[in-house]
Amino acid sequence: MRQLKRTVGWERPGAEAIQMRVQSRESRVQSVVLSPSSAQGVAQCPNSPPARDPRLSTLDPSPAGFTLVEMLVSVALVVLMMSMFATIFQQMTSATGKHRGIAENDQRARSVITVLRADLDKRTFRNLIPYRHLELPTDEPPIPFSNRKGYFYISENDPDDDSDDVLQFTVDAKISFGNSDKSPYYGRALSLGNLLTNPNQPEADDGQIDPDGTSVSVAAEISYFLRGGRLYRRVLLIRKPLSLPEITSDQPKDQAGNSYFDGIYMGNFWRDFDFSAYYDDSVPGAKFNGIGSLDNGSGTGTTPLANPRNRFGHDHDEGQPREFVDSPGPDGIFGTADDVNQGAFLGRFTHEETSFHIDDGDDICEAGEDVFNYPHGESVSGGALLGNPMDPGIDLIMDSNGVVVQFRGGSRRAEDLLLANVHSFDVKVWDEPLGLFMDVGHDTAGGDFNQSEKNKNDVYGPGGATGNKVFDTWHPGLTINGDSLPPFRPEDDDGNGKPLQAIQITIQFLDVSSGQLRQVTLQHSLTGD
Repeated sequence: MRQLKRTVGWERPGAEAIQMRVQSRESRVQSVVLSPSSAQGVAQCPNSPPARDPRLSTLDPSPAGFTLVEMLVSVALVVLMMSMFATIFQQMTSATGKHRGIAENDQRARSVITVLRADLDKRTFRNLIPYRHLELPTDEPPIPFSNRKGYFYISENDPDDDSDDVLQFTVDAKISFGNSDKSPYYGRALSLGNLLTNPNQPEADDGQIDPDGTSVSVAAEISYFLRGGRLYRRVLLIRKPLSLPEITSDQPKDQAGNSYFDGIYMGNFWRDFDFSAYYDDSVPGAKFNGIGSLDNGSGTGTTPLANPRNRFGHDHDEGQPREFVDSPGPDGIFGTADDVNQGAFLGRFTHEETSFHIDDGDDICEAGEDVFNYPHGESVSGGALLGNPMDPGIDLIMDSNGVVVQFRGGSRRAEDLLLANVHSFDVKVWDEPLGLFMDVGHDTAGGDFNQSEKNKNDVYGPGGATGNKVFDTWHPGLTINGDSLPPFRPEDDDGNGKPLQAIQITIQFLDVSSGQLRQVTLQHSLTGD
């Protein structure tokens, strides 16, 4: 019927016409079955139903495909399944990315702990008993000077703030106790002339004939501090020139014996040289600290690094550390009533700040150019002479990003960055009588590092709002602001010095992938060798 309806001009036949057609077809079928040619050798069953004419298949009323409703249901189910699979895939991808991020952050945190542990293993001041005033190696009982070289410094500042601690000390790569790796320390060094004819210069200390912009040393000053959510590790090489007959001084000189830093070199020192140096008002130019500066032999005429005046981050005149600058207060605007004098934690100057120099492209510090310059010369800001940036009395301003405004935008930004998104960097010392790791300058009675009971020199330190809470290994011939005693020097019942036995460093950082605050802790023994 369906096939017939498609015929053009088709009209519904009457009952007689339909009956005649059926009879005619039945007679044709019978004639085919009973034809002699087809019946030969075949037994005919008289009761069998007549064979179906294949041409009648076009009259089959059964449907030939899916209905519209069935198609719509099928499509909806497919879309639903695809949506489910997409959601599952998205969740799996997100979880994988989150776990990968956590793993990467954990790896970075482990790397930080590895670096910290390696540096502490290489400290030059092995037996951490601070020097007494005018102490001699022959004193009884003798405390050898040979394993008390360089210095070891911890500044606690506010005990309730775990973001304002400073850890600074000297290291020697040749020390192998607990760490057999003797790899030296590397840093930047600008070529000052032909290396073959002028070998007494930092660029030549690595023994390379061709200038490569780097230098090397087995010893260094290392500073750890946190500022603006960024943990920094500042490394300054302690110079060890080549062992050549013509080199008789740690101070770089040309072949004629003229100091490179007395009128020859005119650049920004800590942009071009990663070396420990200090400023001396009596002699022009930066003064390099050499390997000999680790020696703490008694006497006031030497320039050992144990004397804070010769260290990084300290004022060369008074010897005080600079760890704070001015802050704008809660409103974030300078020049208003809530400004806080020395209210922003500095820690130490970063590579960005010490490499700051706005010049005309010749890399030479010229009159009127803004430049950090220290310790080769005085700093300039806004075209005016600023002076010594290490002097806590010089007004400096911290911006909202944790960068000193006067020295913002130096070319070596983030070269000293160790870990980002850090919330706290807390340094504690082992207080033997209490049997606990405690802050330097805590208020728990009976401890070796109790501020009111044991601090013998509260005039030395950065001068924060909570007072000076500093552990410093000191120097036998040192006097600062009229006081010649080390701040903290634990002693036994007989008055003999006791060493600092262990240190604990805790770092909390934000894992950006998971949004979780994570923590790593290093407890490191400082005894045993």
